[in-house]
Amino acid sequence: ASGELFISAPIDPFLRGYASINGTSDEGFDIEEAALVTTALPWNLTLRGGRFFADIGRLSKWHDEALPFVDRPPSLDRLVGGESGAEGIELSWLAPVEPFMQLTTGLYNSVGSERREGGGGVFGRRSFSELTWLARPLTALDLTDTASIELGGTFGFVPQCSRRRLFGIDATLRHQPGTSGFYQGTVIGTEWLWNGERFDDIDPVVDDSGAPVLDDAGNPL
Repeated sequence: ASGELFISAPIDPFLRGYASINGTSDEGFDIEEAALVTTALPWNLTLRGGRFFADIGRLSKWHDEALPFVDRPPSLDRLVGGESGAEGIELSWLAPVEPFMQLTTGLYNSVGSERREGGGGVFGRRSFSELTWLARPLTALDLTDTASIELGGTFGFVPQCSRRRLFGIDATLRHQPGTSGFYQGTVIGTEWLWNGERFDDIDPVVDDSGAPVLDDAGNPL
């Protein structure tokens, strides 16, 4: 059995906070999200800090119960590391133009709930080259009065020795016919992700003599 409690409240006219607490009969309780979000920065800027789901792709930032599937796609677990859980800061800018355009940048301890549990802390215990940097552009276009398309991209990397590189593109087509039922409509979406990552807890590849095999940069495979 499992359950989730979501809490959100304004702190002052310029800041709000929220938290998501998840509990299961097998693993106990865990704070999935606990973050502060600005509400009145100038120039259409929004800053978020704390523990939250990083803005990656279509489905990685959704909680399990909100997914349109019974189970989280295994590809997301393999490439992202489960939900896009992260600890850090994220800045979003909404462009003052038509159509909708948004750019999100972030700096995190790591991205992926499974990788986050590995620890390391955010500042003071890791150098900036060991943190995960992220950029995500997003736009939405109205095709007709009842149809729209949303296009996004994802680029994340850990600078130190190119430790991780994460690329992605995604598209979502929505058709809302405007009938009396608000939730009547069709949503078709897809995303492509590519992740290259080095892990310290995996044995290196060795040749017949037992010596480690090196890549072009001189790092063990």
